[in-house]
Amino acid sequence: MRDCDGTECNFKNSTDAVTLTVTTPNPQFSATISEIESTCKGNNETYVVSGIGIESIEWSVSPETIATISQDDFSANIQFIGEGIASISAKAVGECEQKIKTTKTNILDKPKFNIPTIDSIKWNDWEELGIKAISEEYEESNWTIPQIDSYGQYTLIYEDTNECGSIRETIPIEIYYYCEPEKVTMPDTLRISYSEWESFTLDSVKATPEGGVWDTLKTEKHGMCGEYKYKYTVTKCDSTATDSIVIIVEDCCTENPHGDLVETERSGVTIYDVEVLREYVKDNTSLIQDTDLYEIYKIKMWDCDTYKYVPVVPCFKKWADINEDGKIDNTDDELLIQMVK
Repeated sequence: MRDCDGTECNFKNSTDAVTLTVTTPNPQFSATISEIESTCKGNNETYVVSGIGIESIEWSVSPETIATISQDDFSANIQFIGEGIASISAKAVGECEQKIKTTKTNILDKPKFNIPTIDSIKWNDWEELGIKAISEEYEESNWTIPQIDSYGQYTLIYEDTNECGSIRETIPIEIYYYCEPEKVTMPDTLRISYSEWESFTLDSVKATPEGGVWDTLKTEKHGMCGEYKYKYTVTKCDSTATDSIVIIVEDCCTENPHGDLVETERSGVTIYDVEVLREYVKDNTSLIQDTDLYEIYKIKMWDCDTYKYVPVVPCFKKWADINEDGKIDNTDDELLIQMVK
């Protein structure tokens, strides 16, 4: 009697005087599986195991969702119901040995065309992207595209073929006009000197897009210096876009040495009084310094980014502008001093 450890038979004579052992090699065993590199989804393929000393075979496929198996002795018929890489295994069993043989098959499907339903495309998008405005997934060479040079209705065709089949999709599409609302871009602030301000125009502000309209929003100034706020508006596509800029005018001191009148400390003084006084004292500034000779009051003025008080003579017009024509008639310093002591 033979077993699988290599021993064929054991014999003993009746007197136990002689023992005979006969040893033979294990029986031969080999197994190979047929290979299929690729096939199409829906196809049935037959795989075969061949070899020596095979008594039975157990078949399996992974993943289980990719195929179904029906087997017949040394072959298996497999129907592929999914796509991807299928691993087909055969467990070959012999009298004293067993082996698992595996082969892989790539399961392909016919071409697909899956894009969201698109009824229309903006002209801007079509002009910039072309067919990629519909989908970037599919080769541009597979499309049949009519000449599109204006708005309207068009029909696009997509075709593709591989070893498993072909598809042809017809897509009606509308290319429609779309006006992109503008966005205004310009600086938030701009600082310029008074000398620049004298010749300044809003056209010199770098505002885009061009062709907008400027409006004054708010002014906070002392003399000519200060902050000037403007709004820039562009209208397009029945919509408006706006932005604003603050222009800061600086360095006014040398241009306006007398500053800007804010208020007086004494009632009854008119702007006319002050203007006449300014005209007179601009070349005689020493007069307003001699407080002993005048009954004085103060004018609060803004000058060079700060407030200061300037002492002046009350009712100066009465003596300096005798003809009341806004001009200085009396230029006799000594006489004026005597009159207002």
